[in-house]
Amino acid sequence: MDRLKRVLYISKILLILFSLSLLGVSCANKTYLSIRYQMPMAEHTIAGKAIHLKVVDQREKKGVLSEEARSKAKYEREAFRLALASSEEPEKSLGTMDIPSIFREAMIHKAEQLGYTVRQEAGKDIPTLTLQMKTVQVDFVQKKWTAKIDYTLSMQRNVSRSADQSVRAEGERRRIRGTKELETLLGEVFSDAINRADITDLMERVGLK
Repeated sequence: MDRLKRVLYISKILLILFSLSLLGVSCANKTYLSIRYQMPMAEHTIAGKAIHLKVVDQREKKGVLSEEARSKAKYEREAFRLALASSEEPEKSLGTMDIPSIFREAMIHKAEQLGYTVRQEAGKDIPTLTLQMKTVQVDFVQKKWTAKIDYTLSMQRNVSRSADQSVRAEGERRRIRGTKELETLLGEVFSDAINRADITDLMERVGLK
C-alpha cells in the first residue's frame, strides 16, 4: 500500500513538472511572428514583360504592434518570418526579415505568378512599380486581435505616364491563447492586401498591355 502511495505521489509530481514546462514554453517571449502569404493560383498570363519593384516605407508608426498587442503577444522585437503557401507547391519559409522586406518578397512572388520578370534595376523599357507602405498596424482591443494594412501601388513608365492604386485590408480575431490567432490574422490580412494589388491593370493604364 505504501509503495502504491509513493508511486502515485511521484506520478503527481512528474505531472506537475510537465505542466509547468509546457506553461514555460507557452509564456516564453516571442522572437518573431509568422506571416503566411497565401499566393493566388499561378496564371502566367503575361509573357516577356519585366518590371522594376521598389518598396518605400512611409509609415508614421514604424512599429507594427501597439503597446497592448506587444504585451499580450510577449513580443520583444520587430522580426517577422515569411512563409509562402500555394496550391501548387509545399509551404516554403523565406526566413525572418523586417516588414518592408516582407512586402517586397511577397510582391515579387505575386508578380512572378502572373508571369512578369522582376528586375533589380530600372531601365529604359522597364517600368517601375513602387509600393508605398502607409499603415501596417496590429492592436489588441476588447479581447480581440485587430490588423490593418494600407498602401499605395504606383506604376511609372516615364515622366508623363503613371498610374496609382490604393489598397487596404483589415480584419480581427478573438484571442484564445498565445499568438496562434494573431499569426493566423496576420496571414489573412497580409494575403488579402497583397492579392488585391492589380499589377496588370496598372500596366495597361500606362500603355503597356
